[in-house]
Amino acid sequence: FKMAEADYKKAIELKPEYFDALYNLGVLFNNHGVSINKMADQITDNATSGVKLNVVANLDVVTQTRSITFQTTGNWYNYVSNGTGSGINGATNSTINIASTTQNITLQPGEYHVYYYHPANVYIFNGDGNWNDAANWTYNTLPPSTLPSGSEIFINPKQGGQCLVNINQIISPGAKITVMVGKNIKIPLNLSIQ
Repeated sequence: FKMAEADYKKAIELKPEYFDALYNLGVLFNNHGVSINKMADQITDNATSGVKLNVVANLDVVTQTRSITFQTTGNWYNYVSNGTGSGINGATNSTINIASTTQNITLQPGEYHVYYYHPANVYIFNGDGNWNDAANWTYNTLPPSTLPSGSEIFINPKQGGQCLVNINQIISPGAKITVMVGKNIKIPLNLSIQ
């Protein structure tokens, strides 16, 4: 691409009105943009365990129906989206159950979705306020009061929010609690890490 682009630009410098060079440079840029668009239609991570991400977008100017592949079945959370439909096309903060890893989706021009999945041993605080309020946790699922080995809690309150540990929470050996960068947690003597 870079060599062809440079050659067309040289030809245009020599003769600015050279229609064929101008046209071919435009076609080159268009084709390159189309190839980038196809690459960006779906981005997935390759994580073999833990939290998984899947991003799908329609970067075209017309409605597109396409087949997308999720890394696993189960409940996926629509983390951020401009979709207004239901199910896989749902809005931000909606949850969908993926029964088959291959799904068909129809996306409006500019529509995008960032889905994430976390296994049953991962708990994500993404609200604002008290630890014991299920609405502050993805899937409305509170972690057990004694977090077992192999489990993990992520503290990621919404913008401007905080996590208030208002009940006793024990983190067992082999379990983890992670506070995301720039996020706030308030612990008034209720957290025990063993």
